[in-house]
Amino acid sequence: EGHTDLIWKLASIPDSDLFVTGSSDGGCRVWNVKDGGEVGKEMVHGERVHAIVVSRDGKTMASGGCDKIVVWSLESREKIVEWKASSSVWSLAMSQDSQTLVTGHSNGTVILWNALTGGHIVGPFKLQDGGIRALSFSADDSQIATGGLWSDYIRVMYSYSAEVPFPPFKAHNGWIQSLVWLPNGQLISASFDGTIKYWDTSNAPLLIATSQGHTGSVCTLAVSSDGKLLASASHDGTARLWNTST
Repeated sequence: EGHTDLIWKLASIPDSDLFVTGSSDGGCRVWNVKDGGEVGKEMVHGERVHAIVVSRDGKTMASGGCDKIVVWSLESREKIVEWKASSSVWSLAMSQDSQTLVTGHSNGTVILWNALTGGHIVGPFKLQDGGIRALSFSADDSQIATGGLWSDYIRVMYSYSAEVPFPPFKAHNGWIQSLVWLPNGQLISASFDGTIKYWDTSNAPLLIATSQGHTGSVCTLAVSSDGKLLASASHDGTARLWNTST
């Protein structure tokens, strides 16, 4: 039972004991964290799934892969809308109101879409030389942060224009694997170099703190809804919880 190939992404469903996985087998599945059992039917994307994101209200999710983007109802597990991707989708982020979906692509561009209809809003914007590995909306949806393959620089843009609040900045000694924004406006980055860093981006980026503990690259981050707890997972085979206020 379960996936038959590599699992690329995992995302929790807010206010529940459920989480979603996306796999190279072309499917997305929902699981119960308490017993590990699968819940409901598989959502069949088609080609391999590189990225998933769950809406803040837990009602919908999106999957992206080599060929297309699909928005799903998590209640019925049916497709709401799908559209063709111009290049492979490597990362996804959804606005706080679940209305806007941003896609990060293998060619280093990001595009903004209407998450309900699949309609194009703006983009593509070229933000990275390599594929967009990390992608995150700020807490107020006004900015989007990106990290790219083979790049140790973070690039931030205003959400609906090509303008930037500050130039790209070197954040790590390895490419950026994951980015999350806290409700207080701090940006957290995780890298192939095994570190997690906290940034004040209210003006020019300022390093606030660095968390070390993983012995391998940090591949993904997730933050609690109140911003107080941060979870990280690493290629060292461990997951860790961090208090963001200390």
